[in-house]
Amino acid sequence: MNRMTMNQVFSTAFLLQILFGTVTALLAKKLKKNPYLWFAFGYYIGPISPLFLFLSPLLKLFFFKYILRKHLPKAPSQKTTTAETTIDVTPKDPPTEAQSFWYYLNEQNKQEGPMSLQALQRKKREGIIATTTYIWNETLPQWQRFQEVFPAEIVL
Repeated sequence: MNRMTMNQVFSTAFLLQILFGTVTALLAKKLKKNPYLWFAFGYYIGPISPLFLFLSPLLKLFFFKYILRKHLPKAPSQKTTTAETTIDVTPKDPPTEAQSFWYYLNEQNKQEGPMSLQALQRKKREGIIATTTYIWNETLPQWQRFQEVFPAEIVL
């Protein structure tokens, strides 16, 4: 009976590690996960790494649902009630036209934006937007022509 030398043992172990890493990486790629990360995981963990690969969505769900939820603050609701008073946390002032994000319809009627008011006015000065171009932001009830929202003396 032949005994394996230490070099043969290490070579065999190394080849098995490469094999486990490669198999895990191929499975990860098929599952649309990072194959490089899973190759390293398979290389170091070995034959149980594909098991972790298939169980990772469950482990992630468990981690976020039961562990992190205890440590994260709760998102505020629109109204927060305390024992003494009810505090209304809805914004009192809607954003002004200058604070809002602006959109416009280009020549192909495709929506462009969001952008600041300054960027919208710059596009008007550059000739990208005409006075008849439709613009909109959240303060407007509907799309309106540039000249209806901004009279010429304000913009230029």
